[in-house]
Amino acid sequence: MTEGRIVYEITNTDTLNNIKADSSKSSEWIFRFKGNKQRTDYIKSENDSSAFIYNNKTYDAISLENKNGIKTAKVFVFKKGGSMIRPVSNETFKYFDDTKIICGHKCYKSKYLYGQDKSILYVYYSKDITTPLPYDLKVRFKELKGFPMEFNTKTNGKEEITKVVNISSEKINDSIFDIPKDYKIENVEKW
Repeated sequence: MTEGRIVYEITNTDTLNNIKADSSKSSEWIFRFKGNKQRTDYIKSENDSSAFIYNNKTYDAISLENKNGIKTAKVFVFKKGGSMIRPVSNETFKYFDDTKIICGHKCYKSKYLYGQDKSILYVYYSKDITTPLPYDLKVRFKELKGFPMEFNTKTNGKEEITKVVNISSEKINDSIFDIPKDYKIENVEKW
């Protein structure tokens, strides 16, 4: 796929036990990509929103934030000698024979240790999807043998499950990779 949309749903396992989820955390990611460009929108239960736009070729990036109606954009421009490329993860994936179907794709299970506390985490990945990884997942899953379709994370003792719930090869309008006119450019950083 060179163009399309992948939607991840994020479930806090505490909400399964009727404990209220943190409303400042994302409940969904909408990842859209076209050629070297990608954008991830982070959907929250409150009115605030954010998005991250990234170019895999130039490494330039834009962070969009709408907080309490104040819309700002931070622009990060690649310069010679610098890069927004995230370092490769040293996490070793251990592969298993377990499989399951996610959005019509056969997915394989892997486990790995992650973070300072070396939590044992899992990921189900598809070998069918060959699109570049969303920027957020480049460190953790760069060495994975496929595209991450479901995985868990643990932060401060709380577990979240992030799972693909929709995949579409829809046409993506180039304008979604631009800063919207009603956003104020806060700063431009070069690295």
